[in-house]
Amino acid sequence: MSCWESVQSYLSAAVARLRSLKSAPRELWLSYVNVVFCAYADYGAAVVCVLYLQELGFSDQQAGLAYGIYGAIGTRTPLLSARWCLG
Repeated sequence: MSCWESVQSYLSAAVARLRSLKSAPRELWLSYVNVVFCAYADYGAAVVCVLYLQELGFSDQQAGLAYGIYGAIGTRTPLLSARWCLG
């Protein structure tokens, strides 16, 4: 089987799985679309942030490190504030 044939069989299987969800409730589809748009926004913000840092004179590595630190702090802060609120 060639590479193209394996990709084609994978995509046809994925489409078949999506078609099986045709009878799923509307709320499930809205939830899925919401997740897709949130992920798109997150990755888009990451690209814009790194490109902006590069415009400010950061190297690729420095911009990536700065965004990584920002992401690490951003994902940990809600946990810390929840612990503080819950006592």
